Amino acid sequence: MRLKRVISAALAVSMAVSMMPATAVSAFAEGTSTKTAETTTVTGKNSTESKAETSGYCGAENQEKSVQWAFNKETGVLTISGTGRMADYKYGNTEDTRPWAAFSNVIKEVKIEEGVTGIGGNAFRNLTALTKTNIPASINYLGDYIYRADSELTDVEWAPNFTAPSLKDNDTNGGTYTGTYVPTSMFDFCSKLGDGKELTKWLPSSFTGVGCAAFRGTQFTVDFDNWSNLKYIGARAFEQMPHLESFTLTDGIQIGLRGTDSNAFNGSGLKKLIVNTEEVPRSFANGCTELTDITLGSAVKKIQPFAFYSTAITTLDVPEGISNIGDSAFYACQNFNKLTFRGKVTLGEKVFTACGIKELDILDGAEVICTGGDPFRGSGSDPAVTTINAVELKGALKSGKEDQTDGSLWHDIFSKNAGITTVNVCGQNLQYVRPSVFPSMETLNVTGGDAHIPAENTYAFSGNTTLKHVDIDVDTYTEDEYEDKDGKQAVVASFRNAQALETFAVRANNVKLGNRTFCECANLKKIDFTGCDEIHYMNGCLGSSTSGQPLNPNVCIYVNDESANPRATNNDSGLGKNVGIVFVVDGGIVDMNKTGFDSVTKAGCTAKWYEDAKCQTETEDTTPVTGKTYYAKWAKNNYTVTFNNNGHDEKPADKSVEYGDSVTGLPELSDSTNEWVFDGWYMDENFTTKYDKQAITDNTTLYAKWHEYKSADLTVTVANSEYLVNEPVEVNVVAALGDDSSKVAKVVLEYDDDVTSVKLGDTTLDKKEFTSYDIYKLLQQVGSKDNAKLTVTYSKPGKHTFSVALVDKDGKNVCEAGTDITVVQALMDTTVTEDGEQKETYQANKPITVEMNVTADKETFKQNTLYLTYGDEVEKVELNGHKLTEKQYKISDLLDMMETSPVAAYALRSEADALSIPFEVTFKDAGSYDFEMLVKDAQDQLVCRSIVPIKVEAEKKPDDTKDNTDTKPATYTLSILGGTVKVNGKETAVDEHGDIAIAKDAKVEVTFDKGILSDAQTFDQWIIKPNSVLNAVDPKSETIIFTMPDEKVTIEAMTKDASIEDEPNILGTTAVVGTAAVGTAILAWQGYQLGTELYLKTALPAGTAIPTNRAELALLVWNHAGKPAPAAVLPADATDTQKAIAWAVENDLLKAAKDNGETYVDTDSVSRVEVIRVWNKAQEK
Repeated sequence: MRLKRVISAALAVSMAVSMMPATAVSAFAEGTSTKTAETTTVTGKNSTESKAETSGYCGAENQEKSVQWAFNKETGVLTISGTGRMADYKYGNTEDTRPWAAFSNVIKEVKIEEGVTGIGGNAFRNLTALTKTNIPASINYLGDYIYRADSELTDVEWAPNFTAPSLKDNDTNGGTYTGTYVPTSMFDFCSKLGDGKELTKWLPSSFTGVGCAAFRGTQFTVDFDNWSNLKYIGARAFEQMPHLESFTLTDGIQIGLRGTDSNAFNGSGLKKLIVNTEEVPRSFANGCTELTDITLGSAVKKIQPFAFYSTAITTLDVPEGISNIGDSAFYACQNFNKLTFRGKVTLGEKVFTACGIKELDILDGAEVICTGGDPFRGSGSDPAVTTINAVELKGALKSGKEDQTDGSLWHDIFSKNAGITTVNVCGQNLQYVRPSVFPSMETLNVTGGDAHIPAENTYAFSGNTTLKHVDIDVDTYTEDEYEDKDGKQAVVASFRNAQALETFAVRANNVKLGNRTFCECANLKKIDFTGCDEIHYMNGCLGSSTSGQPLNPNVCIYVNDESANPRATNNDSGLGKNVGIVFVVDGGIVDMNKTGFDSVTKAGCTAKWYEDAKCQTETEDTTPVTGKTYYAKWAKNNYTVTFNNNGHDEKPADKSVEYGDSVTGLPELSDSTNEWVFDGWYMDENFTTKYDKQAITDNTTLYAKWHEYKSADLTVTVANSEYLVNEPVEVNVVAALGDDSSKVAKVVLEYDDDVTSVKLGDTTLDKKEFTSYDIYKLLQQVGSKDNAKLTVTYSKPGKHTFSVALVDKDGKNVCEAGTDITVVQALMDTTVTEDGEQKETYQANKPITVEMNVTADKETFKQNTLYLTYGDEVEKVELNGHKLTEKQYKISDLLDMMETSPVAAYALRSEADALSIPFEVTFKDAGSYDFEMLVKDAQDQLVCRSIVPIKVEAEKKPDDTKDNTDTKPATYTLSILGGTVKVNGKETAVDEHGDIAIAKDAKVEVTFDKGILSDAQTFDQWIIKPNSVLNAVDPKSETIIFTMPDEKVTIEAMTKDASIEDEPNILGTTAVVGTAAVGTAILAWQGYQLGTELYLKTALPAGTAIPTNRAELALLVWNHAGKPAPAAVLPADATDTQKAIAWAVENDLLKAAKDNGETYVDTDSVSRVEVIRVWNKAQEK
């Protein structure tokens, strides 16, 4: 009754509220707030605590007295009560309009009672002693700055059913967000709030966004991955929150701004950020000193200025899609290690100023355009980037500034980074590489494209003291020539007097060396031109200067053939007769780390060196001599191939194979004991790579692989113990031929004359002997290799043998196997149940069901005779209400007895080869008994037989209450038709009767099975017994959940014609009926509406219209009950409908709310089954 009164009171309150007139609600905007509602000012009368009033009104304009406040000085509790919205207040350095302002330093708790509908702006701001507050479910308005700067606040209690109100936030760029977000600065600078708490678990789930600075400075952790309905993040929303971990920004989240900035995570403890939106907002995560991991997704196109200012990022991989990075976006990221560009991107000013970048990669295909000049330059007291020590400059690096060339940009960026000793560039970028750009450069690697040193870069590396090694691998390499003002060819001298240069290698289709290129390179040890298809030596490129130090006289110059020999008469290289050693390598490879003749090698070959181009005079020099030219002539090496036989057969002799050739005539091995089989030769001891004509490039050992001889194995099996006459039997034949495969010539089948058909797939095997090739082709047709599924049909019952033999060409069996197949006229199994459950023991003097389930040709089986065998222990045997006094019956007579049950009759006729006959058997005494059922045909031959052991215990008396803790919990039957079932969350199958045994108090979930529907049907409702379950669920819902009672439950699905609208007076409902033999079946009839209409016209008072909605139904039972007054206190002008519904809910005739929590409305339709249920229940009361 108490619960009913609570429900009634809640209903009365909701009615009273619904009848109140709407009142305009105003709000006040301060600072970052953009609410535009009118402001209501309530001014405190006293300014000091001692004289201040301790209670008064605080309602909004025109409803001031609807909300009251009271402060208890002893407890420090401020209580807000009433039925309206609080006023918004002004708060500032010189103004505080709150009536409790005098107590702002002593209020410890704010209690807001249920009924208050709005909390005003600034209401409880800067209450320095406040530790606890609550927010009731009645709140539908939240102002700005409610708890801002309440530095001691730790406990905020939200009502369990709190629903966030919808608010509007306008940013300064004209963007608008309307939604259920936490209002501006609601908990701003509440520095103790959230300690040890996760925000998404603490905050009501109805909030879908966070307003400006709403949680700034709080201690919450936030599981953003769990915040699935987050749609809005206002400016500074999570600023200075130290315990944040990771966040993913997507297009589904709108970002609010103040001014031009977001500052959403400014100064927070955020550690990981993934961006999958088109634009990263300005100042989005600046000052996040723990943010080390930033991932920019493929959707990102623009990074706004200051987005990641002063974060702890360590690496940045800028993907191809990003086209713009704004000013100072990564300014002062001191932990920055590696920066990579992959696409075309424009950089603003000071993007990377004061960063600690160590490695810079501009990958092939990338293009970086610096519109603000050097993006790494210093600014004020913040330093330029000087930490770069590794560069990969394969893409374009260009200036986008009008007064700056590309070359000067390169100089500005790299000249300050003294740690760069190795420079990797593409051919196009070689023009920008100068000693002044890379002052510490020791190694220069140029790869890809066309490389040239432009005329304006004359003397490009001349006089350099750091560059030691140059390696160029491009399409073409040229040193431009030009004429001076006098029309004479100018000296290019790209590497002239490069004092530290030791090695120079170039690989290109075409090479053009400029005038005096290597003049005066006194330390140049090696020049490798072997990778050049065509080379042009310009005037004196290898010459010596008379005015300076000479070219190193011992320099080794490597070329591939005579046409590239710098000493050739057609080459104007300037190489002196007593300067340099030339090696014509003829396809050899130069090793820059070796000297002399050993510096040139060729795979699988040995060189002889000659002193003439025709290789007729072999040199006698063991060490190359300055001023000479040497010519290599290569001969292929021979290598030894050794065979490891691994302990079987004799070891084959070694073979000598020329480099690059494969081994021919591989030895074939055999085992003298015939216990091992040779599998071939392998290139490793673990037999991972089989030798298959691979080229021999060194001394090699091949290993023989063996396996033990495997004899053929054959299995023939069937799946079941018995099969019906004329029923195809699947015989599974599996052959593993092993090493006997070459022996098998034939396959022979053996079976008796009762076999009428043998098939492999769709092919009938009309003989018993087949060649192995015939079987191979048949197996290919069915998509198998060594597994044959035969179907064999027998015409007579009995025990038969089916065997298969594999035979060699001499007719001897290689192997054979077979299986016994038992064929019967009918198959029978028997089940025993009591109250729908199978048990270990059954009660005496209580009917139990012994059900005979038979699979056979029904028309033939009906002609047989059933013999029952049992003793005097049986009190009676019944079938469908017919008492069986004999022990011998024609099957057809038993079926006639079952004809009186339409459901059973339908089941018997539904399938041609299945039937069930359920006998009700009652035993008189306890004991263990056998109940035998035997079927014979007209010739008195056994058809099938079943002996059922049944254990019977004495009938339980009412006083048999002995406690037995080992007894299984009592179970009760659920009969389900047209649905699937979960018990305690687990899918549970019904038995052949459609029944399940379920323990009392188990959670049962029933879902309509749509698989039983035709295209013309749809679900209507459930028919449910008993009423305790019916009253607990919504029968119109496709899924119902209830607790299992201590009685049998029956649930049947009703369907209706899908083309008929949900109108109570239109016929069209169908019942779903199931049987044991066929599982679930559907019997359709158009009588549901007629039947319920006839019942209601009989049951209801004469002339009463059948209710069609909730209001009509409530009025019917309320009027019939004499219009009793409901217990709830309703408004004076409450209508009869409101009174009737309140009374019906109080008396459990109608539900207060739907199962999903939604509220009913008066016009909600009711089914006729619901009308019957409510009317009958009302009559009981």
